[in-house]
Amino acid sequence: MERYKEYKDSGIPWIGEIPSHWETCRMKKVFSLANEKTVDEEGTLLSLSQYTGITRKGGAAKTGMFEAESTVGYNIVHKGQFVMNIMLAWNGSYAVSDYDGIISPAYCVYNFNENVECNKKYMNYLLRLQSYAGAFKTMSKGIIDSRLRLYPVYFLGFYTILPPLPEQQKIVSYLESKTFNICMLMSQRERELQLLNELKEAEIANVVTRGLNPDVKMKDSGIPWIGMIPEHWSLRRIKYIFTELKEKSESGLETPLSLSKEDGIIPFSEKKTKTMESASYVGGKIVHKGEIVFNRFKARLFAISGYDGIVSSDYAVYKCSETASSEYMVKLFGTDMYREAFNRKASGIGDGFSRLYTDDLFAMYAIFPPLSEQKTIVDHINQKCAKINSLIAELEAEIDYLKEYKQRLIADCVTGQVNVQNI
Repeated sequence: MERYKEYKDSGIPWIGEIPSHWETCRMKKVFSLANEKTVDEEGTLLSLSQYTGITRKGGAAKTGMFEAESTVGYNIVHKGQFVMNIMLAWNGSYAVSDYDGIISPAYCVYNFNENVECNKKYMNYLLRLQSYAGAFKTMSKGIIDSRLRLYPVYFLGFYTILPPLPEQQKIVSYLESKTFNICMLMSQRERELQLLNELKEAEIANVVTRGLNPDVKMKDSGIPWIGMIPEHWSLRRIKYIFTELKEKSESGLETPLSLSKEDGIIPFSEKKTKTMESASYVGGKIVHKGEIVFNRFKARLFAISGYDGIVSSDYAVYKCSETASSEYMVKLFGTDMYREAFNRKASGIGDGFSRLYTDDLFAMYAIFPPLSEQKTIVDHINQKCAKINSLIAELEAEIDYLKEYKQRLIADCVTGQVNVQNI
């Protein structure tokens, strides 16, 4: 695509050059703070996310992790207003609302000033650029990321760019068409990815619970949620398979490790998406290569460590007995059957606040083939899933490329790096 003929310095570091006829102005020219509050319990509760923008929220109002006792005093939101979570502006938690409703008083609601020629969708595209989120972080006030706040006085003092209205409208029209096609292609690839993962999980679940011989004689395990197992297999309490390791760091100097569903256990420094690091790792759990780490708060999240290092003191670290294969046990526990059983056994008040304590885990039974058969099953899974994993990796790479392409396209169009006026 062609560029504009002439450019000028916008004077905004995170924007750079813009077409020479575009305007630079402060946010207060475009926005003004709204301050309309609820006086009763009426109104559709809205939710705001950096990923999905503003959506309708079902159920009771919540403030943080707790349910709000009343929605009196909440901010009233009208369709077309700009809403910002001032505590999470640094990670892009703001958007133009497509809904009427109400939202937490901890958020800010802004009007688009009527005397300014501004396309709301254009401004939504512009401000949701990563460069703006990064700039907002520099002006947010607080000690650490989780305490940062972008107050209205600082937001309204920020600079923005403003093309002529007809160009804004053309940019929006072009982006809506192009991003729709990109999103459709992404949805198709994500569906293919989902089907491959389901195929992989089904294959693993079948062989870790029934073995490799389709003609093997079966017997009732005696546990309803486990059902039938091969006749020569046994059930064994997990306390006879795992030993909990409780070694803690005295210096906190070991390599910090991260546990996630996507990556398993990797050094924190290798994470693609950074979260807040601990101020100190003293007292963290020591982990050695080959040991199994459970996130107690998320009983469905566990992995074998390929590294020596340190994890949160809230995690549990286990070592397998010599009669068990760590890889087999992790694959067994990764089946829907066991994940659901772990969730039922966990203690707490709901997702994110329940724990699977070691005593509860150890009281459960594991399907237990002979060790040689465990190893054969693991080898079969690794070989069988190698091609599936290769296809999954290709799809994930294509999806990542499409996401990056979409973001780059939006950024180039809304900042005038390409000229879409004659397309």
